Amino acid sequence: MLFFTNGMSGENLITGPKHAFIFFLSFSALSYLLGLGAAMVTKYFFFKHRPEKMEYTGFRTKIHAGSFPSMHTITAVTTSGILFFSLLRFDMNVLWLPLYALLALAAALSRIELKKHYPIDVLFGAVYAMIATSSAFYLTLQVSSFL
Repeated sequence: MLFFTNGMSGENLITGPKHAFIFFLSFSALSYLLGLGAAMVTKYFFFKHRPEKMEYTGFRTKIHAGSFPSMHTITAVTTSGILFFSLLRFDMNVLWLPLYALLALAAALSRIELKKHYPIDVLFGAVYAMIATSSAFYLTLQVSSFL
């Protein structure tokens, strides 16, 4: 019910004004593409070993072995950001926002606890995600205004 109805008017978002379901899918895909794409480029060109070093032999293993920025944190914070902006965009119930933020924080802190990342990796992963999600929201709004 949370994703498919507008909390204020009860409109169905899939068939609602400006094709809100397409907006949500486009915004989500662009958010992940921008955040994770920027992280892969950063990991490749500015390689930093994890706290527990991993060997690498090629492009894919180099991305996996790199610590900076944390792609798990990017994914968690991007998911939270997508839900946040979607709830705001469609005037829906925002009572779940603290839970989304806590889950993203738990994912980020677990990466440090498991010794997979340094705190700076997690911090910059969150920053990458916030920039990517904000940019994707803005771009999707601009494009959807033409449709």
